[in-house]
Amino acid sequence: MSPGAAPVKRRVAVLGGGLGGLTAAYEIACRAPECEVTVYQTGWRLGGKVASSRNRDAGMRIEEHGIHVLFGAYENLFHILRRVYDDLQLPWQAAFEERHDFTLMERAQDRWVAWSAGLPRAAGDPGDCLATGGDQTKQAPALTADLISWLRDRVFEYFAGTPIERPARWFFGGSVEQTHRSAASLRDQAASGADARAARRRLLWRLRWNLLLLRIVGWIGHILWFLLRPFLKDAVERSDNIRRLWIAAELSVACAAGLTAAAMDGTTRIQLDAFDLRQWLQREGIFGGRISRTTAESAPLRMVYEVVFGYANGDPAQPALAAGTGIRDLLRLLFDRRGALAYAMRAGSAETLVTPLYRALQQRGVRFEFFHRVDHLELDADGRRVQRIHFTRQATPTSAAYDPLVDGSCWPHRPKYELLVDGEILAAAERADGERNLEMPTFTPPTATTRVLEYGAPGPDGFDAVVLAIPVEPQKQICAALAKHDPRWREMFEHTKTMSTQSVQLWFDVTARDLGWPASGSQALLLGGYAQPFGNWVDFSITLEHEGWAGWGPGRGKRPGSVAYLCGPVPDADTGLPGLTAQRRYAQQRCTAWLATHGRRLWPKAFDDAGFDCNRLFAAAHLRGEARYDAQFFRTNVNPSDRYTLTLPGTTCFRLAPGASGFADLYLAGDWTANGFDVGSVEATAMSGRLAARALLQKTAVEMPVYGEGA
Repeated sequence: MSPGAAPVKRRVAVLGGGLGGLTAAYEIACRAPECEVTVYQTGWRLGGKVASSRNRDAGMRIEEHGIHVLFGAYENLFHILRRVYDDLQLPWQAAFEERHDFTLMERAQDRWVAWSAGLPRAAGDPGDCLATGGDQTKQAPALTADLISWLRDRVFEYFAGTPIERPARWFFGGSVEQTHRSAASLRDQAASGADARAARRRLLWRLRWNLLLLRIVGWIGHILWFLLRPFLKDAVERSDNIRRLWIAAELSVACAAGLTAAAMDGTTRIQLDAFDLRQWLQREGIFGGRISRTTAESAPLRMVYEVVFGYANGDPAQPALAAGTGIRDLLRLLFDRRGALAYAMRAGSAETLVTPLYRALQQRGVRFEFFHRVDHLELDADGRRVQRIHFTRQATPTSAAYDPLVDGSCWPHRPKYELLVDGEILAAAERADGERNLEMPTFTPPTATTRVLEYGAPGPDGFDAVVLAIPVEPQKQICAALAKHDPRWREMFEHTKTMSTQSVQLWFDVTARDLGWPASGSQALLLGGYAQPFGNWVDFSITLEHEGWAGWGPGRGKRPGSVAYLCGPVPDADTGLPGLTAQRRYAQQRCTAWLATHGRRLWPKAFDDAGFDCNRLFAAAHLRGEARYDAQFFRTNVNPSDRYTLTLPGTTCFRLAPGASGFADLYLAGDWTANGFDVGSVEATAMSGRLAARALLQKTAVEMPVYGEGA
């Protein structure tokens, strides 16, 4: 470089505008302004699986891919978000509503029973640890101690004020206290960094012994329950609290015993992942050999599978979830959190997560190339690096200052054709096709051209490093050359499975309480463990104030009273849906059947003698009956990039780490990577993006800690 010449910037091509790619781009832009970062995105929207849009034809309503709720344990994601909101000089707390309660639906004999529960607010706010002290992730001993402490509190809580409070404290509480003290000692020793292997092993043996005593107590309690059941049928069998205490105790003891045995044997989380979670718990139950059928089929355990779509082949009849990752992530959500249990996004996922990231990245000089579909990556002659990136350029904006948003923050449900070269031709082509759009890989518009980026080439068509932030399913075609060259990629593609999902949004004319849901407060708003294919329901009525119903259509001045989000799995056998119409109809028909069978339990006042009353739904005033139902939002996520990444038993060991692609200057981001969380979630994508950026920038874990990566 000649004296006085400007330094040459390292050009980073981020392929994919989901949260993994955006997080990596943000960390690189913040920590290395000498890098020139460009994000390449298919179609007109950012966000990946958390992309949402505003329907300008229906009250500017928010339409999502599915249900998205953030948890207080999402340390890395909130660490990013808080910095982004600071960049934009916005208060991050105003974008969220804290939720501490939830409702599980459990099957008790032949009836569905609502099990409402909650967790008190923890100290601080999510993101505090990384903001103040780096990675302070709770390890297994600390999580075990917290779990036993929680069980102790539940025992005393259930029997408080009853005639058997003192016997229960003596009979059950003593064993729990002993077990907790052993777990706490192990936790404290681990936290102090004491290098006393013999003492640690003695503590592990003591914990195992106390857990054995706790198992014996549980076994005696079960025998007494069985013997007294004929005489106390109404008092015991119909007591939801007794059943729930039994389930909580059995699950807690099984988890604690399993984690203790793993610690004693030196078994790692990835090694535990060879087992299915329920299979693993069967070995560690109160009886020392299995958990009871009541617990194995209980709502809490079903919910663990449901929240991460833990089903082989997308089939709820085939539950499958890697044990080590499943139990570790569950305990982190419960006991390694700050602030609330969960955070609901007031303006939907895109405007809460994606738009702020987009604006903050623009401020930091990151460029965005929309309408760029990655077709394939080409390796150099030696197979050492990505030499060329081949794109289909779906459309060309009329200006370099192209802004994809409407009203400054909203992502439209269609491209802004008026800002595209030959936009009228593109719009006409989409209307003529009717079954495909720019987000579907099978649609190549007549306006499309090709574009190739080359490693080291000068100008805008060159790059020096790549962050691959595209989901694993479309990679099978895009990265075929990588898999051909490196067997690790072949194994990753073979073993990392995905599944399709379906989602529904129903806008009602009144609140959930007015529709008959009996729970009060926020317990009415977050529900899981119910009948499939829509086992999860979230009331996201907080989004209504951000929608534009007041000035919309014949019903001007009116707005919905509530909006329900439903989500569930799609079996692989049903995913061959040819186009948008069939995909929408699939979710709609299954929702119709689900409402007829299970909807009355949630919203009894939305039903009459003929069944579900479609006139309780909010839609344009001139629509009546089924036309109002047809006006709701139905979506089936069958596109390769929309499929959910599963964490099946025996698969996590095949994941590739963000900084270990096997190719020079290629880094990986997405929930499909080995990121430390290893389930399909926004926290996993944030962790992977931060790990990819750290590897690209050659930072150490001390310089750039990622919370939970070594747990």
